[in-house]
Amino acid sequence: LLPWLNKVDVRLMQDIFINTGKNAQKQTLQFTADITNAGNLINKNWGTYQRTVLNNPLTYRSIDANNKPTYRLQNVSSELVTNPFQDLISPTSTYSIQLGLRYIF
Repeated sequence: LLPWLNKVDVRLMQDIFINTGKNAQKQTLQFTADITNAGNLINKNWGTYQRTVLNNPLTYRSIDANNKPTYRLQNVSSELVTNPFQDLISPTSTYSIQLGLRYIF
């Protein structure tokens, strides 16, 4: 019922190995970057959720001379509805980046 949505999440990870101590034990320093909704980071129109503006965009007006009903597009806040969908601006529609650091010994 709603337009198609592509949402891509990306994770970048880099390990750096270090030998430390008397026994030259291998220890790891791990850097991560998680990007949720990476498409929205590239283009503001990608990965954006949309919602319906109206359930029924048509309103009944009258019956014409040929006994056929006449309809009109509804007005929302004094503007004519030309697109039944509207971008939903929320944290789910925007990208976010989380950085991480982990020490493994």
